[in-house]
Amino acid sequence: METKILTLIIAAGGWIVVIIQAVFGFLERQKKHKDDILLKATEYFVGGTQKRSIGISLIEGMIKANRKYYDVVIPLLTNQFVYLLLQSDTQSQIHEERNVVRIFFLIKDLILSDKSRYHRDKCELLDAIGRQLEGTEKSTLKIAKGTLELWKQELE
Repeated sequence: METKILTLIIAAGGWIVVIIQAVFGFLERQKKHKDDILLKATEYFVGGTQKRSIGISLIEGMIKANRKYYDVVIPLLTNQFVYLLLQSDTQSQIHEERNVVRIFFLIKDLILSDKSRYHRDKCELLDAIGRQLEGTEKSTLKIAKGTLELWKQELE
C-alpha cells in the first residue's frame, strides 16, 4: 500500500513539473510574440505616411498594457513627432498632420504617466512646438496655432 502511495506522489510531482514547464513556456512565447510586434511596429515608421500610420496603430494597441515598452516607444514617438512637425517637405500633408495629432495624444498620455522620467522627451516636444509657433522652421504641416498652444500648455 505504501508503495502505491509513493508511486502516486512521484507521478503527481512529475505532472506538476510538466504543467509548470508548460505554463512558463507559454508565457515566454507570449512575451516573445509581443516583443516581435513591437519590433515590427518600429519598422513601420520608415517608408512613408501609410506605414507610419500603421506603426502608430500597432503601438496604440499594445503600449498601454505594457509599461515595459515605454522606454523604447516614447523616444521613438518623440522623434517622429519632432520630425513630422518640423520637416520642410512632405508628400501627404493632411495624412501626416493626422499622424502628428495621433502621436501627440499617445505620447502625452505616456509621458504624463511619469513626468520626471521622461523629462528629456517632454523638452524635445516643447522645443519642436515652440519652433513651430515661432515660425523658425519651414515646415509644410499646417497645425493650427491654437492647437500648438494648447499642446504646449498640456505638456508644461
